[in-house]
Amino acid sequence: MESSTVSERKKLTRREILEKKKAIEQLLKAASAQIDHLASFPSFRCFNRNGLCLCLESGRGDKLSHCTKQCIQNLLKANMEGPYGSEWAVEEKVKRREMVAPEARYVFVLRNANEAMMDSAPTPLLGFLHYRFTLEEEIPVLYLYELQLDSSVQGKGLGKFLMELVELIAQENRMGAVVLTVQKSNSLAMKFYISKLRLRFEQQIHRHKCLRTRKEQLEQLGETGRKKERTKLNKNKLKEWENPPQDSFERELSHLKFRYVVSSISPSRVDPLAGVKSNYEILCKTFDHEAKVILEAC
Repeated sequence: MESSTVSERKKLTRREILEKKKAIEQLLKAASAQIDHLASFPSFRCFNRNGLCLCLESGRGDKLSHCTKQCIQNLLKANMEGPYGSEWAVEEKVKRREMVAPEARYVFVLRNANEAMMDSAPTPLLGFLHYRFTLEEEIPVLYLYELQLDSSVQGKGLGKFLMELVELIAQENRMGAVVLTVQKSNSLAMKFYISKLRLRFEQQIHRHKCLRTRKEQLEQLGETGRKKERTKLNKNKLKEWENPPQDSFERELSHLKFRYVVSSISPSRVDPLAGVKSNYEILCKTFDHEAKVILEAC
């Protein structure tokens, strides 16, 4: 009797594993099948900040035009030949194959059409994201293969904007994490993912706390005091002070955390001694408990 119960539990466990595996496969298939991942985020179709007026469009590896392929190769060489050094000749061939893979998904950063015509620019492509939906340690993830920007649009907030989009796409498609690879020699990229994105998170938390504090101060002034304050403020600032984000906002930000950590699947974490010789790190940002335990575990 006891043996029969144990057997049934094992069957149940196997069934659950198979069902989970099937569900994950369907999840990845559905995510890859979407034609335009920007459709769910219309506000990300344009980037109009810091003197830039850019448009974003979706694409896929097996639908690239000859011109687009050439632009991608040029950007990759301009940005990555230095960090790869003598290994670039081999790595460039690998990236060319990856570029046109059917599972490759893109977001292209394009110069505004009118502006491109006025400037007689040779190409409107100023950057791109290359990502895929795949499995890492049985966790469905969005793997970011490339984030490349032309030097003319770097340092203006575009990189952070694109990373926000990547994370939104990942969560919209129920991925457990965003995973990416960074060359150790690419100190600017490493600093961007580990430090700058974390700074933005901390700034948002600080702003939220300031707004909550200001609301409490307004409430303590009484009606007369609040009327005096209102006369000093414009409508937008007053609305922001009197209606700060709800308490859940801070919890949501803490959950998202705008920074990346070295993943447990990175060479330096898998085997610290061998990892010293590796020229890259794998970073990740997780969105649920299971992904965190597996991809960030010490």
